[in-house]
Amino acid sequence: MNETAERSMAGDGPLIRGAERTQARNALRALLCSLGIKPPRNLWSRRGMAWLAGLQVAGDLRQERIRTLTEMAFSGDAGRR
Repeated sequence: MNETAERSMAGDGPLIRGAERTQARNALRALLCSLGIKPPRNLWSRRGMAWLAGLQVAGDLRQERIRTLTEMAFSGDAGRR
């Protein structure tokens, strides 16, 4: 078994990171919808990331939650954009 497969089975490999990123993206979309905000279809693109960066919502906790989920949703994507 190679090192990547061992890390994946141990719970800290790329498959787990991908799953966590997907969960964060789903949670972010759900949060936006619960606030009555319709995100753009291309939310995970550069344009979508810029839209998220400029998004302002009422309440510090909501804003912080959106920021945290956005960071999680885009973690590891730097080379893919």
